[in-house]
Amino acid sequence: MASKTLKLGLFLLGAVLLAGCRPSAPPTDHTEPADLAAPTAAQAPAADTPAVRPIIVDVRSPEEYAQGHLRGAILLPHTEAADRAAELFGDKDAPLAVYCKAGIRAENARQTLESLGYTNVTNLGGMEDASRKLGVEIVTDQAEL
Repeated sequence: MASKTLKLGLFLLGAVLLAGCRPSAPPTDHTEPADLAAPTAAQAPAADTPAVRPIIVDVRSPEEYAQGHLRGAILLPHTEAADRAAELFGDKDAPLAVYCKAGIRAENARQTLESLGYTNVTNLGGMEDASRKLGVEIVTDQAEL
């Protein structure tokens, strides 16, 4: 089962990377599937880096986020996406992977971000699906300390 999850995660990561593929320098570090979570938007690698990890964005409420979220996810409630995207994400070509509880708010956020000029936004659906697709665990705020 873990092998299938790993293969699916690698396949999806490759698809996201190919969507924004540009010539660039060779990778400088080895990225394992378990390392897919981006710690913060400020620490995310440049979009043209071969080992680019998507910036994981939780578009649920702060209360939902506190109850559990993907490790390394940035909280950006879908109702604030239009107002706060520029402060959180500098590069409009950076890969953004959005998720919520079931995928509806994530789709709204994806559309909002694309209307603002973000070119590489993926709706991962609900949190459980996003966790499986990226191979990133679900944690609470206390677990990340």
